[in-house]
Amino acid sequence: MAASLSMEDRKEVKKKDRQWTAPTKEWLKINVDASFLKETNDGAAGCLARDYTGKVMWACCRTKGNYQDIFEAEAWACLEGLKCMHDRSNYSVILESDNIRVVNAIRKKDEGFSRLWSIFEDINLYAAECKIFEVRKRGRESNGAAHSLACLARTYGQDNFWRDFWLGSVPPEIENVVATE
Repeated sequence: MAASLSMEDRKEVKKKDRQWTAPTKEWLKINVDASFLKETNDGAAGCLARDYTGKVMWACCRTKGNYQDIFEAEAWACLEGLKCMHDRSNYSVILESDNIRVVNAIRKKDEGFSRLWSIFEDINLYAAECKIFEVRKRGRESNGAAHSLACLARTYGQDNFWRDFWLGSVPPEIENVVATE
């Protein structure tokens, strides 16, 4: 019979789930998030890749309009995260999103995504190029850097298509979020 966790242990588990965790050696972790405005159908994506030491490999953010809902925006953010990665065949990749429907659709556990079939097909094509690929659901609390990048894209790209990419760093506006995540 397994021992139950004390209140202090449960708090520690919750605390760890709220923090970004590094992948194991030989793996790269890509965190993605989307921002969506229902009133305008505009979306923004933030993507951030880090190695097992927590070193930022690259970061990107982008705006795009004409989404039907947050599900579509989150799926597009996952695709953007994989598209930004070069030399996929050299890495085992963990893709993390805070949207369980998107994670399940990528895992093909949710068949209710026919209108977004081409996005999920592209995600799986890019994923197949990786040495090993995993997709995981993370809580919003541990996805702060990707969320901040999506918000940054929305700030700078409100009225038009906007994209930016940083190799080996993040924009100064979110350095503190990455350092404390």
